[in-house]
Amino acid sequence: MEMIEKVIDQQVMEEAIATLERHRRILGDDVVETAVTALQEQASLTEFAPSIQQYDTVTVLQADISGFTAMSAKMDAEQVRDALNALWQRLDNVVLSWGGQIEQHTGDGLTALFGVPVAQEDDAQRAVLAALDMQLELSLFNEEASEPTDTSPLGRLQPRTDFRMRIGVHCGSLLLRRVGQSVGQTAVGDTVQVVGRLEKQCPVGSVLITYDVYRQVFGLFDVESGGLLSLSEDDELPVYEVKKEKSRALQTQVYQGYGFKAGFVGRIPELERIEFALQETLDSSVMQVVTVTGEVGIGKTRFFDEFERWLEMLPVRVCLMRARSEQSEQDQPYAAFRQLFMNYFEIHQRSTLSVVLEKFSRGVARSAGTHAVSTQEQAHVMGQLLGFDFSHSAYVKNLEDVPEKLKQYGMQDLARFFTDLSAQYMPIVILFEDAQWVDEASLAAIEYLLEYCYDLPIMIVCLARPSFLQKRPLWGVGDDPLSPYLKLSLPSLSAVEGGHIVADILRNMPHLPSRLSDLVVFSAKGNPLYLEQFIRLLYDDDIIQFREEGDQVNLGRLEELGVFNTLADLYFARVMLLTELEKDILKAASIVGREFWDAAILEILEGENAVSKETLQSVLAGLEQRELIVRQRASLLADGSQYTFTHDLLHDVVYQQVSTFALEERHALLADWLITRMKPHQISSFVPMIAAHYEKAGQQAVAAQWRERE
Repeated sequence: MEMIEKVIDQQVMEEAIATLERHRRILGDDVVETAVTALQEQASLTEFAPSIQQYDTVTVLQADISGFTAMSAKMDAEQVRDALNALWQRLDNVVLSWGGQIEQHTGDGLTALFGVPVAQEDDAQRAVLAALDMQLELSLFNEEASEPTDTSPLGRLQPRTDFRMRIGVHCGSLLLRRVGQSVGQTAVGDTVQVVGRLEKQCPVGSVLITYDVYRQVFGLFDVESGGLLSLSEDDELPVYEVKKEKSRALQTQVYQGYGFKAGFVGRIPELERIEFALQETLDSSVMQVVTVTGEVGIGKTRFFDEFERWLEMLPVRVCLMRARSEQSEQDQPYAAFRQLFMNYFEIHQRSTLSVVLEKFSRGVARSAGTHAVSTQEQAHVMGQLLGFDFSHSAYVKNLEDVPEKLKQYGMQDLARFFTDLSAQYMPIVILFEDAQWVDEASLAAIEYLLEYCYDLPIMIVCLARPSFLQKRPLWGVGDDPLSPYLKLSLPSLSAVEGGHIVADILRNMPHLPSRLSDLVVFSAKGNPLYLEQFIRLLYDDDIIQFREEGDQVNLGRLEELGVFNTLADLYFARVMLLTELEKDILKAASIVGREFWDAAILEILEGENAVSKETLQSVLAGLEQRELIVRQRASLLADGSQYTFTHDLLHDVVYQQVSTFALEERHALLADWLITRMKPHQISSFVPMIAAHYEKAGQQAVAAQWRERE
């Protein structure tokens, strides 16, 4: 009897908490928080832990499918049920791929949570991206349902589905609790009620978000006003209809840090040469390949940024495509071109395979002209060559066992793509950053395009270190006026130019001592990144201090500085100024790679060096403030935030400080960890990382097996 009474008391308290949550908007946050805390404390005194979990901020996605009435006239109940189950399986995969948690299904509806059990800063963004992908996945499902089910002459058609869907997205606090005898937990509270009303108000085929979500994703999506959502007689909430994701080039970027960004100086002769080359491409309709070389930190990316500003002022329609190569991908065929199209077609690596392929196909179709070969065949064959998995396509099946034919037809379709694109844009500028790591197949593809698209207004710009020309020595011969290759070598800055950069970075210092300026300029030897990192070191070490009235420098402490012969020496000095905890976390991150996840660091720092997630996030925020790392807008993995070292040289410096003790075991642990975290459709994105970790773990045979999947 006593146990029964305790269970009843437990249920009463849970009902009371749920009731308070439902009336949060009326009672107010302060009243609800005080009452809920008291009830939870009382529940903790019983033998049974409360079956309620409270979350302050969760993004809730609610979807509802319609179209059953029209389908019932063409399909029996069992066919409708099977079609609906197949559809939910695909839509569930979309939610999971974006890091959501399926809270419940209600036959024709779904509720998903983003931010449970741990909230991430991009929960709202991922929920909206998931909603857009769900609508695309639904349209693909409807299209596929009308395809022939066999290849007979009659071409019997599968009964057509015409499902439609409404999706609402809202964020706020909620409770997860057990209801009745259910094993799982159900979301309850004001947030759930609001998203339910929002979904019902949403137009069929659309995505509707509340203002609470809109302010978190501001600048990332094209939206239109959806009017007001009535919550009560006196309470209305602005809502917005999401049309599509904005081009990443147009997304609002939020920059936080020291603000040590100097203006562009020098490089006038080099800028004039590349501008003249582009004008020649336009006037003569001739393709060119421009290789811009320079040592680490010399300012190759900054040079192209200035060139891009000039492009924006041209009175023509310019198409700019860009990709950055990673060292881990240099052995992966066509990795550079695959990244180029992923960026140009706004394809997310976390999207499901069907969504990725559809976006690629639609992108090719948008760029295509009127030619005999169908755009679908062109997209499938070209995509298969570049590493997009179109192996299910009838256009590809006959080519899988004949790689020479796949390469021949795929390259022809690639050339056709740029031929069609050049009819819409003039010129087309293609940028490959860190070209020293571009894979061999992509370099060969550039040479193929140069041969077959020689009369098109295309300029390919490769930013690379001087060692790149050992791979392609002919690309460095730029004196022949008839050659399609042009090489630009960025020289070191002059002392005067270096002084301008120092003065620009230290513009908040009322009186810049010449002794300080001369020391920085002389030490840098004309390298802009060295100038910047030297000044950052001075701030890190409090030799220069921020002041409201103007930054102050302690000239006496300049004598304490050692000699930094290289950029690596500077990065090492900056790392040595960190706390032991910051260094441990940065070292753990370096084991993961230049790109890393906070969840991976927690996996490495188990045992004696374990840190809490809250501590880790605080440390990472501090490292980001120092601009040693930068947090990415979206993460490839669902259960963690993704970060990147601000420079590959910094990553190498930190990794060299990692103890070799048990290092191979850590790499093996990370490889296994990545395998368990990635989704099936993400294999191509993670293969290079997984193989590299197995190689560093000394498991060469396993690494080779993964390399075969590239």
